[in-house]
Amino acid sequence: MLRIMYSDLRRAMIDRSVKTGVLISLVYPILLYVTYLVIFKIAEFDTPVYGDELISLYVGISAFILSAIITGFVSREYTDGIIRNKIATGATRTAVFSSAAATSAVVAAVLSAISSAVIMILTFVFTPGFQNYSTREIGDYLLIMTLAEMSIAVFAAMLVMAFGNFKIALALPLGIAFLMKVLCGIVADKLYPQDGPCLLTGTRLQVYSFIDKYIPYSYVERPMPYGFFTLFMGVMGLTVISMVVGLLIFNKKDIV
Repeated sequence: MLRIMYSDLRRAMIDRSVKTGVLISLVYPILLYVTYLVIFKIAEFDTPVYGDELISLYVGISAFILSAIITGFVSREYTDGIIRNKIATGATRTAVFSSAAATSAVVAAVLSAISSAVIMILTFVFTPGFQNYSTREIGDYLLIMTLAEMSIAVFAAMLVMAFGNFKIALALPLGIAFLMKVLCGIVADKLYPQDGPCLLTGTRLQVYSFIDKYIPYSYVERPMPYGFFTLFMGVMGLTVISMVVGLLIFNKKDIV
């Protein structure tokens, strides 16, 4: 397992999809910061741009970015014959799948760390700092967002590894990310309406609340009003489900 993961990590370092992700993590926050400056100047706002506006810049697109990057990276396990070679050299299917999932999680963590570092530099060098967040709140937010992004990356890797024989597998992670963005937007509108109290009751309220609390795709849409433990349970839930389902399918499928 460790030998395979070492090989996968080395491959990730030179993979063009991962390199694209690194570039986006570096450049996107800067472009959005400049956009904020232009908007504030055109609108003649009296207040400066604070770190509060910047902290979630990368997080908001991370589900799409990670879905695309992990799909590109993991799909080469099939297209380049890497999986067959690993199994031919004696690696177990469990080790192959687990390594792909773990490597995807590491990639997500690295991209999150890069974007967070850029945002912190922009905040403390070019803005007055944070207006409404304490140091602990910032740390908790960045940590849980990183964990959420890692779980999404593992889920995307599972989809590609489990269904990589089919072309639809290349569209599944991005398609699900899009559907989840729409669904989480609907859930947020119903749970936190801007024009009055929440009108949901009964089973519907429970379902909407579950999605809001325990689906990591919700976490990357906006700051969540829940404690760290609740959000961590959602992260672990998606990760464990992805690993169990992925291993069950991957260990039984034909590798072609």
